[in-house]
Amino acid sequence: MGSPAEENKKPLERIDSSYRVRTGFFAAIWIMWVGVFQDRRQIWVTSLRNIRTSYSNTVLGFGWAVIMPLVPVSAYILIGILFQRTRTEMPYLMFVTVGLTIFLMVTWPIAGTITAVRSDATLLSRSNVRMTTIVLSAFGNHFWATFIRIFAIIGLFFYFSISFEVENLLFLFILIPGVLLSFGLGAIGVVLNSLARDTENIIGILMRYLVFFSGVVIPLPKTETIQKWIIFNPFYTYVNEARSLLVHGFLENPTVLYWTMFGSIVFYLIMTSIMYRIEPRIRVHF
Repeated sequence: MGSPAEENKKPLERIDSSYRVRTGFFAAIWIMWVGVFQDRRQIWVTSLRNIRTSYSNTVLGFGWAVIMPLVPVSAYILIGILFQRTRTEMPYLMFVTVGLTIFLMVTWPIAGTITAVRSDATLLSRSNVRMTTIVLSAFGNHFWATFIRIFAIIGLFFYFSISFEVENLLFLFILIPGVLLSFGLGAIGVVLNSLARDTENIIGILMRYLVFFSGVVIPLPKTETIQKWIIFNPFYTYVNEARSLLVHGFLENPTVLYWTMFGSIVFYLIMTSIMYRIEPRIRVHF
């Protein structure tokens, strides 16, 4: 029987995927990430190609790659200015720009995973290319958009004369478990979307409401009831704590953050192990 590393080299019909079910929990996770390492060049090349081709036939060309990442930020800032008298502990422009950048960094894999798999459904059904490789290859445009927004944040630090310490960059590290959590949720979305194609649209709607329930655009009231239940929204914790660390240099509720990070990692590991086992079955639905 062939090893998992040899799957891409074999015709699809010759693969016996039953060994996946018998693979241990940590072995499945290890095999998944070894596959990512083996496909690293393909992921890199495909990501760059996606960035170049996204705006290749437009009048502004690559200029859209700079403009489009800033459109969501400007739209939510306009909403806040027109419809809310928002009071924040930092300049509102900084509040929204940082909050939305963090939110999109963390939550992109939820919808991005579903979209990537759906877009390359034919490739998945006719070849043995790894599903993880397809998902990560679609990460290029998101990474570039985040890069542009971070430059905008740097500009705001100078504009508002906000002091910055190197330690503030730790906010990037506390977001890693949040990204892993979203990959796990995205995996569930892929399974559901393979059964009912409405899933992708439903998740898209939920993500738009989640922006408001995560304190991205408008600070949530500090009432006892809201604060009691909001801790069950991990994305609120990531947005609020990472924004506070980046701008103010401290965590508002480190205990909740650490438990959220721990739960996110555990959830991701469980979903990775499960997805390794059921990936061959998902392919037959495409």
